[in-house]
Amino acid sequence: MINAIKNKINQYTFELNKSIQDLSVLVSFSAGIDSTVLSYLMIELRAKYGFSLYLIHFNHNAHKKAKHMEQFCRSFARLNDVKYFSKQFSFQKSCNFESSSRKKRYSELNNMASQLKCDIILTAHHKDDQIETLYMKKIDGADWISKIGIRESLGRIKRPLLEINKAAIRETAKDRSLSWIEDPTNNNVSFRRNYVRNILLPEALKKSPVLIDNLMAEAETCKSRLVSLISNFDNSKKILIRNESKNHISINLTEIIKLEIEELKIFLYWCIRDKHLKYIPKYSRKFWDQFSKYLTSSRSGCKFLIGNIICFIQREKMFLIITSSDVLNRPSLTKISTNNIWYGSTFDIKNTNRFSHSSNKTKIIINNDIFQNGLYIRRWKRGDKIYSATSNSHVLVSDLFINNKLSSFDKLVRPIVVDKQDKIVWIPGIAHSKLAEHYDTNKMKRLEWKLA
Repeated sequence: MINAIKNKINQYTFELNKSIQDLSVLVSFSAGIDSTVLSYLMIELRAKYGFSLYLIHFNHNAHKKAKHMEQFCRSFARLNDVKYFSKQFSFQKSCNFESSSRKKRYSELNNMASQLKCDIILTAHHKDDQIETLYMKKIDGADWISKIGIRESLGRIKRPLLEINKAAIRETAKDRSLSWIEDPTNNNVSFRRNYVRNILLPEALKKSPVLIDNLMAEAETCKSRLVSLISNFDNSKKILIRNESKNHISINLTEIIKLEIEELKIFLYWCIRDKHLKYIPKYSRKFWDQFSKYLTSSRSGCKFLIGNIICFIQREKMFLIITSSDVLNRPSLTKISTNNIWYGSTFDIKNTNRFSHSSNKTKIIINNDIFQNGLYIRRWKRGDKIYSATSNSHVLVSDLFINNKLSSFDKLVRPIVVDKQDKIVWIPGIAHSKLAEHYDTNKMKRLEWKLA
């Protein structure tokens, strides 16, 4: 089994274009047999290859053994010299415990991986878990994407045990004389998965011994369909994606409104697959149906939230805003200073006694009294005009944006520098306003706009 895990880790490092020695791994550790075996095998591999390894335990406070399991995990990590973290969760009685706990775990896993700069997150889902999931999707009449079941890889989340059955995991635990703690809630059939595992699935297998083969075959068919769909997106990228940056993606709206709801979900995951810090939560079909209707019937400027990602429509384009800042809710006015970070750009402010021109408009020299009276940054508003120092006339900012071929997203985030009376002084990278022609060379400020 150790070789199977090693092969999986090598596969993940190849996909990341990293060496196994440089890998950083976070393992979700419950104290149950599955995650104990996974954690121990990763410790064996770490001894050979020297990669960074962390364990994290989530205490759901759901049963009497919860504290004992947390203590077991802490002792296991200390004995094996692994950095360890734990997180306490609490839940309202009215909530769906299985769903709520899963959302909290994955959110925290991604947050912790980001803090630790981990390349991958490992969970101990195995083949028996997959079979249970596929059977639940079958009885639910789920869509074809859901019938793929548990994904081995989804962003940073990796499940290296997914092709290994429970019997092999038990055998490995026995061979290495490992101890673990059985979660007492595993036999509580009020939880749906336990009910399926202990009652529904065994009964179904008695009636149809080929059920597992059929479920796995259907999952493979759906997986092939997914691979084909993603391949089509890759081949059509120039048509689907207008432009993109670290903070946004501009999408051809006329193309994606042709997609079915299931295809839309996959398309969004495909769009952000290289934006490793982003995670799309699981949503119901009703949610995705609402998103599909948003695409086909919303006016320009309307926004739609998918997790922390903002979608908004502008004419024939849809924008995905994938920055940590909420573009559409940015304060209307921000006083300019060296501490300003404006959507990935900054301002450098220095005293100067030498007047100079900036041909690319990324710098401006102004009298110190103008600066002291107050300069502010805001977003562009329709109807904005600047008295251009180049043309000696009032020019619509929208025309300057068109001339400079700014995208709709760039228009939203381009800083507009104004004075206290909201008169435009400077549009960094585009235009200077015509200011006073006489400068006191002992009292000047040099402002420079820098892209991160």
